[in-house]
Amino acid sequence: MSVCISATDWQEGGINEADSVAISKVSAEAGCDLIDVSAGQTLSGQKPVWPHVPGPVRRGDPQRAETGGDGLGAITEPAQVNTILHTRRADLVALGRPHLWHPYFTREAAAWYDTHNQHWLKRYLAGRDQAHREFAKKREQDIETRRRQDRARVIPATLRHHGIGARRRSRGGRCFNKGAIP
Repeated sequence: MSVCISATDWQEGGINEADSVAISKVSAEAGCDLIDVSAGQTLSGQKPVWPHVPGPVRRGDPQRAETGGDGLGAITEPAQVNTILHTRRADLVALGRPHLWHPYFTREAAAWYDTHNQHWLKRYLAGRDQAHREFAKKREQDIETRRRQDRARVIPATLRHHGIGARRRSRGGRCFNKGAIP
């Protein structure tokens, strides 16, 4: 059995973190196997804080409630799914809106992470294989771009640390400092 709760209403006097934990514990005691935790969109005057997920989901409410739990809401990238699962903030991640605007979200994520655990009809296998090849290239390009960006951030900081500024030039042993960069 699963139960869906709204972890917060984002309104004074509405459901808060303590309430959602209590609801989860009572549900677990009644035999609930999974708590589907969402947030808001229950009252017309609410003021949600996007894209932040409510506290009970962030802190691993499933462990506090002694039952399984899923996380959903404001998930737009496969990396967010992996982070939620890896940090044990949820046992399962439910996707709704990403599939409404991008029905192949899950298939692209599988290609990005190079997993072959989805069923594909035989006539689509060539497309699956191409997607895996293309996403492998893109993944390598993204990794290389991040490495270059990290190096670009480290080198100027190192130069400044050693007293070499971007506007400092040396001529014949003398330094001409144009600006206040040390």
